[in-house]
Amino acid sequence: MRTRVLLAALTLALYVPLTLGAERNAKPEEKPAARPASKLETELDPETKARLEEFETKMKELLATPEPVACYQLVGGDGMTVGLAVDLCSGTTNAVKTARCFEQAFDHPDNGGLGLPRGLAVKLCSTSPARE
Repeated sequence: MRTRVLLAALTLALYVPLTLGAERNAKPEEKPAARPASKLETELDPETKARLEEFETKMKELLATPEPVACYQLVGGDGMTVGLAVDLCSGTTNAVKTARCFEQAFDHPDNGGLGLPRGLAVKLCSTSPARE
């Protein structure tokens, strides 16, 4: 037992000064140079680049769209009257959540929905600023 303790102490005594000395003289790690943006752009094929630009344009438009308008764009059509779509989306502060709520409330129970009639689904999921 003493031999193991002495061996461990001797190892630490010899190892610690070597590692500390190595750290003092060690050169700082060099970070790889960042690739220029133009290099990254040339790596994309034209079709992917065009799709990326189209996606960025749509995202900018969506972010600039007020939430009630975005909600109406999501739920308008598909057999919903203009009045119900306006009732559902007026006052919403999160278009996606409102549209998902309506979809789940209106969807058939076999598909995981509540199966509510369209008017009741609108009433359930419509929000007003006072409620949020």
